[in-house]
Amino acid sequence: MTETYFTVKQFANMIGITERTLQYYDRKGVLKPTSYTDHGHRLYTHEDIFTAQKIITFKYLGFSLKEIKAHLYESAAKNMQETLKEQKKLLEEKRDHLIHVIRTISRVEKMADMSEINKDLLLAIIHATQAEEDVEQWLANHLSPSSMEKIFIRHLSEEERFDIERKVMVYVHHL
Repeated sequence: MTETYFTVKQFANMIGITERTLQYYDRKGVLKPTSYTDHGHRLYTHEDIFTAQKIITFKYLGFSLKEIKAHLYESAAKNMQETLKEQKKLLEEKRDHLIHVIRTISRVEKMADMSEINKDLLLAIIHATQAEEDVEQWLANHLSPSSMEKIFIRHLSEEERFDIERKVMVYVHHL
């Protein structure tokens, strides 16, 4: 059975990136073509689509090409199912981070509407909220779930938590 080969242009169109990007990935050793024509033109196969998909996902997640190359080398022995599971986990982590950032912005927007909160305090709130994710992760490794519920007042509604935060900010502002 003969393998089907794709030119740079065909392959780039299939995976949704530019020809120039594909050539750059080859030069950097991230995505080498399977073969070359007699004239030295790059040729790709269906197998290369899987590797390209991993690269695109890792780029989307913010990995550098150096990190991607290292990851591809490490995971060369993994099967497709394992790799998809790993990519899904990374995407879920990215989603959770984005949700956290959106909540932070929403909290700051609500507080910014209050005239008794000054801009410096809002910046402090943003910084504290960004660090909250790391603190929460650390605490989760050292405390029980019930303690976590109490510390992060998760038993309260979003509106009740915001009201408490607002009162604390007003109090801190008047110190």
